Amino acid sequence: MEALSFGWNAIMKNFAGVSLPLAVAVFVVFLPIGIVASLMQLIVQLAIEYVDASFVGLFSVLLYAVIGGIGLFVNSFIAGGVVEFALKIARGQPASFGDVFAGGKYFGSMFVGWLGVTVAVGLGSMLCVVPGYILWFGLWPFAFIIVDQRLGGIDALKKAWAMTTGHKMNIFVFWLLSILAIIAGEIACFLPVFLISYPLVILASAHMYLTLNGETPRLPS
Repeated sequence: MEALSFGWNAIMKNFAGVSLPLAVAVFVVFLPIGIVASLMQLIVQLAIEYVDASFVGLFSVLLYAVIGGIGLFVNSFIAGGVVEFALKIARGQPASFGDVFAGGKYFGSMFVGWLGVTVAVGLGSMLCVVPGYILWFGLWPFAFIIVDQRLGGIDALKKAWAMTTGHKMNIFVFWLLSILAIIAGEIACFLPVFLISYPLVILASAHMYLTLNGETPRLPS
């Protein structure tokens, strides 16, 4: 697919300047989530051994709630910088390592947007799974819209749905291939998924957004 091909070419053209910043940003998002998940799982294991069985379910719910809350907070802070960096690459503009951590100014809008997507996709998934995927395919560009068009979280979600109308099958194919790329990276080992797979998907997403927005992506000269 053209978007993934673009991401691959961007990485291969300037691995250190393109892949490494995105890989570090993704790692920063996953690190606190992984630490908290490990600690909470330990607590659940202790609860199974020393606490009445009726409370284990409560601990499990708490585990997912804490992990989800931390993930939402960290992702909302990092996502703006990652998107801004990816858009610069996709438009052939200069981008620096520090750009991926300059997304704090978008935190409020990103938090509202991610919360809205999480609730919508979660409720959709409860309705026989498929509606959840359809909602994700329709709402995923919201982060790019927040950064690129300076819209708030709710307005970005509305704009994302309108932008993706009539394109959901192409978006489905794109995300299917993206998931396969991530799985391939995980099979290859720890480093490839961070250094290749996630940067590839992020850059390809920027390409997809610009295409939906009527622009022609291009690699930096």
